[in-house]
Amino acid sequence: MDRVTEALQRARSLPAMTPAPLPQASGQRDARAHRAQRVSSLFQLDGGIAQLDGAKEVQPHAPAPHRLLAANVIAFDKSEPRTRAYDVLRNHLLTLIKADIPQVVAVTAPTPGCGVTVTCANLAFSIARARKQTVVVIDLKPKAKAGGLAEVLSLPRVKPAADSTIVDRVRRVRAGGAVVNMLTPPDDADIPAFVDMVKRDLRPDVLLLDTPPLLVGDDAAQILPVADLVLLVVAVGQSSVSELETCKSFLPASAKLQVLMNKARPHGM
Repeated sequence: MDRVTEALQRARSLPAMTPAPLPQASGQRDARAHRAQRVSSLFQLDGGIAQLDGAKEVQPHAPAPHRLLAANVIAFDKSEPRTRAYDVLRNHLLTLIKADIPQVVAVTAPTPGCGVTVTCANLAFSIARARKQTVVVIDLKPKAKAGGLAEVLSLPRVKPAADSTIVDRVRRVRAGGAVVNMLTPPDDADIPAFVDMVKRDLRPDVLLLDTPPLLVGDDAAQILPVADLVLLVVAVGQSSVSELETCKSFLPASAKLQVLMNKARPHGM
């Protein structure tokens, strides 16, 4: 008995032993670190749009609903029957793009008059209204004489100062409880670099590009490589199959393509 007591006392006097860590594969460590970084980024609210959301002195422009409706911008109103078509388009597009990083959707058409700008505006309101996601629309046709994005969103045309920041260039429109963020790049901007800057500084969930027609000049062909998804708007009674096939040759191999048939209602489709 004395020997047992002596052994216990000796054991208690020894320093505590820390078990050696179990070996962990480097791939598992990298995967866990990536997941932790991605999750932590979801809670970072220091992007430019988040700053504007928190700035009470910066209030979005709230145009009269009838002015938006006159420009065929209807997706801010979920009770409008035509809104459903844009909500279906929104749901379809959001299943094709990733949800944890800003995604770029370029909206273009073969020729002018197919409804690219109106599609951008309605898709932006549909995303902002139903999914509570931040959306930015970049107007890449700022020199349009009529029917430009600012006019469609009922915004007065204002030329930003040359030294304005990305956040300073954002113009916000609120309708139906949803907020759409719109901006134009400087005249001499390198568009791919500008898009990367917007993604980094504003951190929107979805970035829509109101892009010039593909078959009128070469501006759109230079822009499309930055897009994760290309939405090609064709107009019934205006766009031809040959134009559609020609447009496909301009598309980057890395981008997904979706075709939207517009202006079909007058033709009973």
